[in-house]
Amino acid sequence: MQETLTILFLASPAIFAAVIAFAEPQVVLGWVDAFDSWVMTTQPTCVGKTGYIKTIFYKPILWAFHKIVLCTQNIKDNFVRCGVRVASYLYVAAIFFGVMMYLVILAVMTVLMIVAIIIGLFLALLVLGAAFGGEGQHTVYDKHGNAIGHIKKD
Repeated sequence: MQETLTILFLASPAIFAAVIAFAEPQVVLGWVDAFDSWVMTTQPTCVGKTGYIKTIFYKPILWAFHKIVLCTQNIKDNFVRCGVRVASYLYVAAIFFGVMMYLVILAVMTVLMIVAIIIGLFLALLVLGAAFGGEGQHTVYDKHGNAIGHIKKD
């Protein structure tokens, strides 16, 4: 059962493409053509811009979508081309967001590991201080907060 669901999930963009190619819906063709036009006009304007969000998110996905449009231009049948583009867009978007989620999880795990290492070092130094007589002394302060000496505990 699990394998069937996985196969259906992974094959769903190809299934959508086949439905578009065989059913020939004009509405979907119009939507995809409008999206293709948007990609073709937006991607060149985004190339020269800088910024964290544009560099990490917009540029790679728009570049991939632009390449899909260019690679599928030679397909003669409009509905087959539309189906191929829809499937390609879905696969590229899934891969892109999968990679982004992996990178976010990796960054969070790195931060958590650094915090765990710092806590471990702190606890190790605390144990070593107690083992080598750190608890055997007490610092005495005057009324101004200046340390004036150490008293040995019994």
